[in-house]
Amino acid sequence: MQLPPSRIVRVITFSLLACASAASFGGTLESWKEQCKASPEVVERTGAIVLADIERGMSGMAGTGALPVLGNLAVEEACLSVVASGEVGQPVVVVFAGVSDETRNAVSATGIARLRSFYEREHLAERLATLGINLYSQRSGDKHRDRVYANRAVLAGGVDHQRSFAAVGKNLCVISLRPNSMGSYVENQQPYVWSMLGAVDREAVVESGSAWEFWHEVGHCAPEKVANLLSDTSESGAQLSQWNERKLAGMDSCRPESAAKLWEENVGRKFRHAKSLSDLKGTPDPVAMNRFIHYELIKESLADRFSERVVSARLTGDTLSCKDPNQVEHPWYVLRLAWSVRDPDARYMTWITPWLSNKDESLQHQVLVDAHEGLMTVAAKRLPKPLVMEIQNSRHARPDKHRITDPAGSPVPETVAQWAAWVDATLDNSAQQIGTSGD
Repeated sequence: MQLPPSRIVRVITFSLLACASAASFGGTLESWKEQCKASPEVVERTGAIVLADIERGMSGMAGTGALPVLGNLAVEEACLSVVASGEVGQPVVVVFAGVSDETRNAVSATGIARLRSFYEREHLAERLATLGINLYSQRSGDKHRDRVYANRAVLAGGVDHQRSFAAVGKNLCVISLRPNSMGSYVENQQPYVWSMLGAVDREAVVESGSAWEFWHEVGHCAPEKVANLLSDTSESGAQLSQWNERKLAGMDSCRPESAAKLWEENVGRKFRHAKSLSDLKGTPDPVAMNRFIHYELIKESLADRFSERVVSARLTGDTLSCKDPNQVEHPWYVLRLAWSVRDPDARYMTWITPWLSNKDESLQHQVLVDAHEGLMTVAAKRLPKPLVMEIQNSRHARPDKHRITDPAGSPVPETVAQWAAWVDATLDNSAQQIGTSGD
């Protein structure tokens, strides 16, 4: 008798479970569910875990041959990998950032602290190679050392990220997470960002920050699928209706999915040059650089919106944003706004997405120029003078670096002042909130 496709997948899944992960999880989907539910590190990021989460994730990973990797991950990493894979329908491998024992024995604690992200990326490149993962498919991955070099090249893109990042390979996506929570990190490592948040927003970051961060990175693993899922002009209605009952809260949005629409508009512009290469004469094309900034911003916005939906559905049960789109009220976007003041980088100004909708490219760019300059104005007022000087001096000393953080163009003074006033008012509104803890 021929088995139906779903039954075949289930048989394959159990077979691979038995040989790859039985020692850690007992070899059944039910045992996986129970182990994952017992992990606080997993639950704070995924919320309640049901059998369907495990089955979908296992099926997706088995279909591409990635399932054996799970047997060599820590329990928390394996659980997050399975749930994430099931959510986006393709293999996702989640690992917690760390430094190898070899490095700890050879390098002082001070040296590690100074170059922590470098040592963590090196350890991750080695670890992925040991798992047989080659993120750069154009390079041969037959030998361990070849895989290390290939992974190292791809992971170099994580150098600008202070915490987590996603590295997308041909057949799977790797997410690197910090073990400590987002709330703890912001409070202790980003005190000026933390000081700009009110009590209610602080509580939300402590409660849900790690989940927002995790699902944001998952969204980066499949941007085209996420855009299709969120787009109000795509087949998202049919896809959303297939989500299980606990996802119904994610269908309550009453505004167009502007992030998805902007992604579709900008994805083709990233590497489109305003001039021919022969005319550049070794100088960067500002229009091309601005398009790169636009692309990165919309990519971040898309991942943020996906995270907002999933966290709302899986953890908080909040109704999604249906208020004035010109107001920043969701705690994640308030955090983004405060972080934009501390580190004015147009690529991560995801709170600005509603103002970019239904505008042509030149107007979108002018909005970014004016808003970014407004952030610089607010930073000069809210941050300590030495920090302000550091931000300003960095732009004079490293114009090459800031070509991809600061949109090129001439700001309009009146509009800059309006943006600065709006940012101040939004942060002041957050500061006036009274939290349940009485802080």
